[in-house]
Amino acid sequence: MLGHTVTLQKFWHRVEHAACNQRQLHMLRRITREDWTGPVTTKKWSAMTKCHIDTANRDIKTLVEHGFLQKEPGEGKNTHYSLSLKEPEELFNENGIVPEEYGDTR
Repeated sequence: MLGHTVTLQKFWHRVEHAACNQRQLHMLRRITREDWTGPVTTKKWSAMTKCHIDTANRDIKTLVEHGFLQKEPGEGKNTHYSLSLKEPEELFNENGIVPEEYGDTR
């Protein structure tokens, strides 16, 4: 449990230095709680934040680009995301490239 707590502390430290909006912060708080179940979807995001589906999609895309969420396999209506607690340096593959599912971490 201590390792998970330290990992979350590092995660929130990274979030503090990113330009996240209030919806994104609200959802990241909810997703990091122990009682969160299931994947993150644009439909779920839109319903929980009471925003348009296009806004939810942009919010999620930004969090993927920052490395806070990662895209899981699936396309279209099956697209879903999960929390990424990896450090930015852990996202690079052996060729120094960020895999597509993590987006741009700059």
